[in-house]
Amino acid sequence: MDPAEQGDHASRHVRSVTAGGVHVTRTEEPFDERVLDSICAQVQDRRGGVLSSGMEYPGRYSRWHMAYVDPCAEIVARGRRISVRALNARGEVLLPVLGAALLRAGEPVAQDGQATGGSSAAGLVEVLIPEPVGLRAEEERSRRPTVFSALREVIAAMAGDDPNLGLRGGSAPDLPLQVQGVRRAGAAALDLCSVACGRFEAFWEFGLKPWDTAAGMLLVEEAGGRVTDFQEKPYHPGDREIVASYALIHDELCRVVREIAALPEATGARGWEPKPRGKNKSGESRGKSQELEDTHGARRRG
Repeated sequence: MDPAEQGDHASRHVRSVTAGGVHVTRTEEPFDERVLDSICAQVQDRRGGVLSSGMEYPGRYSRWHMAYVDPCAEIVARGRRISVRALNARGEVLLPVLGAALLRAGEPVAQDGQATGGSSAAGLVEVLIPEPVGLRAEEERSRRPTVFSALREVIAAMAGDDPNLGLRGGSAPDLPLQVQGVRRAGAAALDLCSVACGRFEAFWEFGLKPWDTAAGMLLVEEAGGRVTDFQEKPYHPGDREIVASYALIHDELCRVVREIAALPEATGARGWEPKPRGKNKSGESRGKSQELEDTHGARRRG
C-alpha cells in the first residue's frame, strides 16, 4: 500500500474467487521499502522475481513494484509439451485447478506408465498439445493449438474480480519456436546492442552474415556477456549459429536452443541444417570477400 493512501488504516483484507474456484484473500499493509530490498537480495539465490515501473505521468502511468519469492508453482513449456508442478504446500492446493486448465488444451502425458491427469504423488501435471489438423488460412494462423492455448486456459482459470491478482510469470527461452519473436527490432545488430545494454537477456539466430553481427558481438563481449555458437564454441562473424547472453544463463540457453534446432519444425521452416560453413574448391573455409562475391552475384543473376 502506498504510504500516501494509508490514512488511518493499518491493513485491510480483500476476498475474491477466481473463475477456477480458487478462494483468495489479499492483505494490504503499509509498504516498507526494506521488504523490497530484502526480496531483491533473496531472488539471487531462490526462485522469485521483482518487477518495477519508475514511470509516473498523471492520469496515465504510476510508479509500482511487484516482488515475490518462493512461488507456489512452476509452468514449463518445451515444444508441444507443457507441465505444471507444485513447488510447495501452497502449490499443491492450486495444482488441481492449474492441471485442469492444461487438460482442457491437451492430452495427458504418461509418467512411469500412468497418465498425469490430476494431482499426482510427484505434484506434476503434464500435457501434450495436439498437432493442428488440416490446413488453415494465413489469417487464422494464431488460432492453431500451441502451448499458448494452455496458457490462455490457465489465465482464464486464475482471472477474477480483483484487478491486482492474476497469472504472473515470464516466457522460457524456447517459446519463441511458437512465434516469430518475443521482441524483434528488425536487425540483428540492434538486437545484440539490446543484449549489451541489458534491454534483452538473450539473443539467438542462425544464418546471419558477418555484417549483421560483427559490431554487436563486440559490444556484448565488452559489456561482460558471452557470444558463442549453439555448441558453446567461440563465435566468429559469418558462423551459421549465434547465441548471445549474459554469463549466468548462457549454458542453459544454449542447451534449450540446441533442442529447438534439432526439431523438424525448426529445420523445415528455415531451410537450415546444423552443418559447418561452406568450403571452397581448395577445401578452406570461405572468407568474407568470397561470401560478398557470391551474394552480389546471386543478386545480379536474380
